[in-house]
Amino acid sequence: MQEVIDVKKILFFLWRVKKWIIGSALVGFILLNLISTHILPKIYTSSVEIYVNSSEQAADTARITTGEISAAQALVNTYIVILQNNDVIDKVRSRIPNAPTTAELRSYLSMASVNNTQVLRILVRSPDADLSKQICDVLADVAPGEFERVVKAGSIVVLGQPRKASTYSSPDIRRNSLLGLLGGMAVSIAIAVVILLTDNTVKGEEDLKNYVKTPILGEVPSFDEVEGKKRKRRKNKNKKLQFILLNSRVPFKVVEAYKSVRANLMFTLPDSEHKSIVISSAEPSAGKSNTSASLAVTMAQTGLKTIILDADMRKPVQHKIFGVSNNIGLSQVLCKTVELKNAIKHDIDQNLDLITSGLTPPNPSELLGSQNMSDLLECLSEFYDYIFIDTPPINMVSDALMVSGKASGVLLVARQNHSNYRELQKTIETLDKLSLNNLGIVVNDVSGFHKPYKYGYYNSYKAYEYKN
Repeated sequence: MQEVIDVKKILFFLWRVKKWIIGSALVGFILLNLISTHILPKIYTSSVEIYVNSSEQAADTARITTGEISAAQALVNTYIVILQNNDVIDKVRSRIPNAPTTAELRSYLSMASVNNTQVLRILVRSPDADLSKQICDVLADVAPGEFERVVKAGSIVVLGQPRKASTYSSPDIRRNSLLGLLGGMAVSIAIAVVILLTDNTVKGEEDLKNYVKTPILGEVPSFDEVEGKKRKRRKNKNKKLQFILLNSRVPFKVVEAYKSVRANLMFTLPDSEHKSIVISSAEPSAGKSNTSASLAVTMAQTGLKTIILDADMRKPVQHKIFGVSNNIGLSQVLCKTVELKNAIKHDIDQNLDLITSGLTPPNPSELLGSQNMSDLLECLSEFYDYIFIDTPPINMVSDALMVSGKASGVLLVARQNHSNYRELQKTIETLDKLSLNNLGIVVNDVSGFHKPYKYGYYNSYKAYEYKN
């Protein structure tokens, strides 16, 4: 079954990159066409055919026996050897003005029996049409005498006269262009298949199920694809603001995707009053901070009191997402230099509060693993239904692991075409070794370009989008 799935994936991927394949094929076509037209030498072919009969009574065809035909065919092979002899080649050269060298002349000649008959065909291929005809003329004149002198048996008849080629016989531009087309297509397909087979990044929910046993809580479509824009690398990190659900520009499909993840997350969490969720990833730039903010917003929209803790003290993002100050935050609260009530940013949205990371401490891991952190979560759980804790990537630093043991569970975020299966599996194994509750995985920034399906489900319900 897995082989069938792999074949389907390959075919789907080839269909997705069909423009690149077609472009490569056209490049191959044009390249071989130009080479054949302007670079490869033009070759002109002249020919002469000689009928060979082992009997002196060649004219009486009714009396030719099968044995004589076999003998004549053997003579054809003998005559080929004779004509390729150096003495014969030199004799031909002596009768041609400005003759090529012996080696060149030999390379121009091609001799064979026509369909295994008594007819010997001599082909001369050279860069000069006149030269090809001259060589054929001389061979047609020299051959009978040489055959009679050496073999002294049978008879030959020269069939017609050699003709000067009116056009070149090689290169075959049409054939070469077609080979370039097919070659370019074959090479591009081979490269595409190699890229696909060696690509070890997450492609989507269905693909991820084949690699990990962790529950997949959902996938969020790419904002750019939904908006119909080309994907561009964002150098300005503040542009992440456009992904947050508080922004009116966020498409309906993205909003519904986060709501679907929210529903799955609520069913996945253990049935307890203390519902604190660590959100992390295996690698940087997977979209964990955006996912933390978006899930917190959707959770707060259900009427549940929600708070976000930015525990990524090394590279904090939440204060940029919501546009608030980061002068006072989690680090000062854990160090007991600031009271909790002064660190909470209240009502950044309805039912949603925020504690930013605060000033960067020299020991983030120790602070997050301290008793003060346990006390903080216990205190917040008395006032909030859900606590979302944004932490650094698990495979990079130990910060997330230090706080995960104090939370209800860990939610992992993977990004399509970025998150690596090996790194993701390593993270899952780490959580299992520490007996931490792995709630599942959210696949972020999913583009239909890399999936055999798109978000057509949400298209059907776009009419139900509510306007504020």
